[in-house]
Amino acid sequence: MIKEIDYYYSYSDNIFKYESIYDAKGNKTVYAEYSWDNETQNWVSVYKVESAYNADGNPTVQVGYDWYETQFSFKYEYAYDADGNQTMYTIYDWNSNKNDWEVSQIVIYEIQTVNTGINNVQVATAKVYPNPTSGMLYVETANGTVPALTLYSLQGKQFLQTTGNEVDLSAYPRGIYLLQVDGEVVKVMRK
Repeated sequence: MIKEIDYYYSYSDNIFKYESIYDAKGNKTVYAEYSWDNETQNWVSVYKVESAYNADGNPTVQVGYDWYETQFSFKYEYAYDADGNQTMYTIYDWNSNKNDWEVSQIVIYEIQTVNTGINNVQVATAKVYPNPTSGMLYVETANGTVPALTLYSLQGKQFLQTTGNEVDLSAYPRGIYLLQVDGEVVKVMRK
């Protein structure tokens, strides 16, 4: 097991700590984000992802948690087949009355193999920052293209559809949103 800690990324008077834990094969099994609470003088959990892998190094399950103002507010779970293809995506909301998670959305993926004759296809991943934000969110794609952007609530309600490298979240309520960047979904937080 290898543990990697990056400390103190600071903006808007917030201080963060990022922790990653890797298994013997180099797979990231835990990723956690913490913010410093000046009142309690302690690190407070903000986000955590736990991942499991099969013997081939392919992911089998990934569970992520988001805390908002010390309350569980969001949980997601990805399930994968033996080849590492995503087969299911489940979103949960925390029900404080029941003190338990409730499923709010389930997406099941049908995997179809199509021979395109193209080898070495690279998947572009987007960089979205700053996240969380109280206003502007900037988007960079790996290949430098101007992406199509769609903003959704956690319940799947579409708020915005545009093309560009930035999204202004200042008019939206505080909370967690899903930003689709050229088909790739990124969780973003409006603080």
